[in-house]
Amino acid sequence: MMKTERLLPAPTAELPPLKHPWSQAITVGRGYELLRADLQEHLRFLQKEFGYRHIRFHGSFHDDVQVVEKLPSGEIVYRWTQLDHIYDFLVEAGFDPIVEINPMPSALASGEQTMFWYKKNVTPPAEYAEWERFMRAYIEHSVERYGIERVRRWYFEVWNEPDLHGQFWSGTMQEYYELYASCAKVLKAFDPELQVGGPATANPRESLPFASWCREHEVPLDFLSYHSYPQNEACSYSSLEESPSEAGMYFIDQFQAIQADLNEAGFGELPLLVTEWNTQSHGKNWKAKWVGNESCNTLFSGAAVCHLATACDEAFDMMAWWVASDVFEEGGPQVEPYGNRYQYYGMLTIDGVPKASYHAFRFLNRLRGKRFALELNQDGSENRGALITNELSCSRALLWNCVFPYVDGEAWDVELELPLPEALQTRSELRVTRAWVREGQGSAYEAWQAMGAPANLSRIEQEMLRSRAEPAYESAMYPVENGVLKLSLALAPNEFIFLEAGGDPAGTQAVQSAAQQALDQQLMT
Repeated sequence: MMKTERLLPAPTAELPPLKHPWSQAITVGRGYELLRADLQEHLRFLQKEFGYRHIRFHGSFHDDVQVVEKLPSGEIVYRWTQLDHIYDFLVEAGFDPIVEINPMPSALASGEQTMFWYKKNVTPPAEYAEWERFMRAYIEHSVERYGIERVRRWYFEVWNEPDLHGQFWSGTMQEYYELYASCAKVLKAFDPELQVGGPATANPRESLPFASWCREHEVPLDFLSYHSYPQNEACSYSSLEESPSEAGMYFIDQFQAIQADLNEAGFGELPLLVTEWNTQSHGKNWKAKWVGNESCNTLFSGAAVCHLATACDEAFDMMAWWVASDVFEEGGPQVEPYGNRYQYYGMLTIDGVPKASYHAFRFLNRLRGKRFALELNQDGSENRGALITNELSCSRALLWNCVFPYVDGEAWDVELELPLPEALQTRSELRVTRAWVREGQGSAYEAWQAMGAPANLSRIEQEMLRSRAEPAYESAMYPVENGVLKLSLALAPNEFIFLEAGGDPAGTQAVQSAAQQALDQQLMT
């Protein structure tokens, strides 16, 4: 039987507030998808909750946006209408784009190699002089339309995963460096305050050689970016025994090692952006699964967000979740509420139903103010955790029991001592409201599976799944002892719970009573 663990706050070990780097940016699949009304609705919903500053996506210059056209005469012309529709929506919704400079417009491309269902061209430019004319025209148009002060807030990230040779980039890394230098030259010549960086690689270890090359060749570099997923571990090691990381710690250990290398090489001051990440994990067969991986749909995804996002909170300037919504077409249009046909990475389903990951980010977003260190008598997984914050007259806590798909897990019994703000310490009792996320309650994926995993839903089935996507809520009064609330909790594998303590029902009742008496007196006279 699992023994109960006590979580005790260390009152003298107050920590700085959470940075929430994940709230700096969100992503969607490609620019053309941003013309869809449903995706726009999903982004407005997320923006209202999280207030993202930036958004990233593939395909600003893809042929479906029709920015560059080669006329029969051979003349190259630019048409900005589609791109303007995309960027106008983003600006109106409060986003500054992370401009992923790709793919290569067919009219400027050196080859015909493409990627994905929508066929993005991944070849270098045929002529760098023509490419640089286009880059100059693009930045001039952007500034004319949106103003230089706004465009200076954008990030210009050159290409996407150029280290995946033969997939996202047909050239060599040396040819990518040439492309990067070309883009940086044009942008910085136009305005030195524009922010340009990269290399947006799938292998984070490519960041250091890229930064070193830029320094050696005096090429401007304003930020470093890379992508990371937990299942990258299965791409590097054949088993948990071979991996140097404990279960669930590879993602965290990897960024710590990269950060140490960059600091040692003198790049520690450069902003570090993870412009793609999510909870996509390998299973017990220890194989990376990029298509049909359910680990962004399940309850696990929410618990893993709690585990990974909090561990990385102070390390990164930005963590951009890949992606906002299952309206996402790398393999083709998504047609199921969940599913395994393609990549269901979204925080929301195609119908806009929140997944467990959404609730994890929502609860993290509410952890504001003073943060307390916890003394954990760890009797098990490093992937369990808790955060406690105090803000004015409110104390909040988030606890999670993350169990990765390739290991066995068990329930976590907890006795939590919740420290209270000074304004609440003299109360004899307080109201505690809980939001609990578990299978089929805050995570509707498991309810969908129990229905037989239907591809098509009736209206009442859609309504049922939406209701099951809400956490289980409860609220009750608890006694305060010596300025502390004591709570007993039990979290099954991958469950997480958000708590908020505060309120004064007696005081509210007294105010209401006084107001009622005053109103009665007025009516009588």
